[in-house]
Amino acid sequence: MSGVDEEHNNQIVLTFNPIKMANALTMLKGVVKYCKIKLTNKDFPCLTVQLEVPSTTGRQITHDVPVTVIPTRDWAEFEIPQLPDFKSVISMPTLKSIRNLVEKIKNLASHITFFCNNSGEIAMVVETDEVTVASNYKNLEVQLDDPDDKNLEVSCRVSAKELGIYFSCNQFQDLKMYCCATQDHVLKIVVEVRPFVSLNCILWAVAL
Repeated sequence: MSGVDEEHNNQIVLTFNPIKMANALTMLKGVVKYCKIKLTNKDFPCLTVQLEVPSTTGRQITHDVPVTVIPTRDWAEFEIPQLPDFKSVISMPTLKSIRNLVEKIKNLASHITFFCNNSGEIAMVVETDEVTVASNYKNLEVQLDDPDDKNLEVSCRVSAKELGIYFSCNQFQDLKMYCCATQDHVLKIVVEVRPFVSLNCILWAVAL
């Protein structure tokens, strides 16, 4: 295989229906000898998922998942953004509790402000003309870039709608979750699904 040019010689960008891919990988819940995923062209571009399950005949199961090939002119939309160096990483309460909280408060205002400090405290605040609603969490685990920098506090106002979309799509339960932020710039929330697999939510700050 050769890429479109020397710079992108080993790159390709695809989109696909995650439900169809999940169905194709359902057999992985059982015992399989191997799983291969390859890009093929069967009258239309697709990712072909090939599995072999233990049997006397070496039974193979094949699923074709249609994909859309993204042209290079649109690749910039899918690049992982360059993030600043975060001074600290703070563990968050349970995923379920935060998801339920965001679901309740996202309809109060268009923005949610995160206040985080290196003492292990997080506050999620929603402000309207009539009311201010704040949820405070203390004694959270903190990983500091500089152990002597314990008095740092940052705040970041993000879109309540975008935050709500992330948590509504994230149906995992009781997984480790943590966040980091820079002052009025960016908020990053990470859910650790399993070793070396995580779901990242990157929200840029919203100015008043």
